Amino acid sequence: MRFQWDTIEASRGGFNFAPFDFLVNWATTNGKKIRGHTFVWDQQLPSWVTAINDAPTLTSVLQNHITQVMTRYKGKLYAVDVVNEHINEDGSIKSTHWTQVLGNNAFTIAFQTARQVDPNVKLYINDYNLDSNNAKVQGIVRLVKQLNANGKLVDGIGTQMHLSAGGAGGAQAALTALAAAGVDIAITELDIAGAAAADYQSVVKACVNTPQCVSVTVWGVRDPDSWRPTTNCLLFDSNWQAKPAYTGIVSVLSAGATATPTTPAQSPTTTTTTTPASSPTGGGGSGAAGHWDQCGGIDWPGATTCVAPFTCTELNPWYFQCL
Repeated sequence: MRFQWDTIEASRGGFNFAPFDFLVNWATTNGKKIRGHTFVWDQQLPSWVTAINDAPTLTSVLQNHITQVMTRYKGKLYAVDVVNEHINEDGSIKSTHWTQVLGNNAFTIAFQTARQVDPNVKLYINDYNLDSNNAKVQGIVRLVKQLNANGKLVDGIGTQMHLSAGGAGGAQAALTALAAAGVDIAITELDIAGAAAADYQSVVKACVNTPQCVSVTVWGVRDPDSWRPTTNCLLFDSNWQAKPAYTGIVSVLSAGATATPTTPAQSPTTTTTTTPASSPTGGGGSGAAGHWDQCGGIDWPGATTCVAPFTCTELNPWYFQCL
C-alpha cells in the first residue's frame, strides 16, 4: 500500500487517511497481508516538504509523519519500505532532498522512528536495478551493514525487479549477494516484459533457492492495469485469465526449486537488465533522468528528459517516468 506524502499529508499536519483506511480495512477483513510503501523517497513529495532546508525542522517533520502513519496502522502491516530508491548505479548514496538536508542520518532517523512506533513490523530498504551482482547491489549491502552496525534497524532489503524480457538470468547471483547483508530479502515489485514463463520461473526459483528470500510480490494483477501497460508484463491478461507464467510459478512453488544457488562473486558483474543513467537525475531540472526515474508531473522540480533510448512517459498528471 503506497503511503505517498502528497496524498497522505499534502499540507503540513493535514493527514488524509480515508483512502488508506479503506484499503487496510478491506485487506484485514479478507485476510490479506499489507506491505507499506514508503517514507523516505525523493518523489511525490509536496512542495511544503521540499521547501524545508534546515535539519531540525525536516527531522521533526519526518518523525511526525512516520509516527502518525505507523501508529494508525500499528499491528496491521507486516512490512514497510521505510527507505526507497536511494542508491545510485555505482553504489553511492543518491543525492535527494532528504540526503541533501539530513545526510545519511535521514535513513537512521526514519528506521529508528518506525521501530519505536511498531517493534514488530519488518522494516525494509527498497530499490531497483538490484537484478545482478552489480555495484548497486554492493552499495545497498554496504549501507545496510552500516545502518545495522550498532543494533539492528533494517530487517530486510527489497529488490523491485522490473525486468526486461530475458532479463532474469542475474536474479540468483543478485539474491545471493544481497543475502550477505545479513537481513531478509524480498522481491517487492516483480514484473517482466513479455511475461515469459521461463523468466518468471527463474526469478521464483532464485528466491526459493535463497534461504534469506522470504517473499515475491508481483507489481499488479492484469496487464492493462500495469504501470507498464504495453509490455504485457504481469500474470493475468485483460480478461483476468492466468497466463503460462502464473502456472509456471505455481509449479515451482509446488515442487520446490532444485537449482544450486550461485556463489556470490567477489566483485560486481557487468550484467544488468536496464540501462543506468549516464548523467545526474532530478534536482533543479538539470541533467537527464535514468531508466525508471521520474521525469515530470505537476510541481515536479527535477529533470524532464531521459537518457537514451528512454522516453518521458505520462502515467498520470502527477507522475511521468522514463520508460
